[in-house]
Amino acid sequence: MILYLETYSARVSDRYTTRRGKSVAIAHFWRFLEEKHPEVKTSAQVLPVHLREYIPHAMAHALAVQRGASAGEEVRETAHSWLTDIRTFFSDICAWATEPDSPFRRFAPRTIPLTRHALLGLGFEKARERTRARITAKVLDLEREMPSIRSFALAHVE
Repeated sequence: MILYLETYSARVSDRYTTRRGKSVAIAHFWRFLEEKHPEVKTSAQVLPVHLREYIPHAMAHALAVQRGASAGEEVRETAHSWLTDIRTFFSDICAWATEPDSPFRRFAPRTIPLTRHALLGLGFEKARERTRARITAKVLDLEREMPSIRSFALAHVE
């Protein structure tokens, strides 16, 4: 995972929040594997069946750790984000393993264990719609308040 995050930082994004999000998502998955499939010791041993089992676990875990006004929703966009980070992790490792003298060769599973298709029809589309609606409502509220904010700011300019 350290090799992956360092390589990701050099090749894709060196933003701390991006790397932190990826490490959290991948850590959730490794904890699940340790609990449910202790025989899996490396990323090369991960199979699609492990990820199929993990999807409902991630969805339930996202509900359990949620906070804020969106509590009580059936499907969280957080779970989709975690699963997307895991899918990207395996996709990157498999792609980078094909490069000459790649250090990822020994970490690459036989096949990418989670595809985009596996995440369709699980309710994530509705979760994204809810998030989009919340953001739109906040932007509209802010636009309504802008004249007052401008007036306040101009009144206090010295």
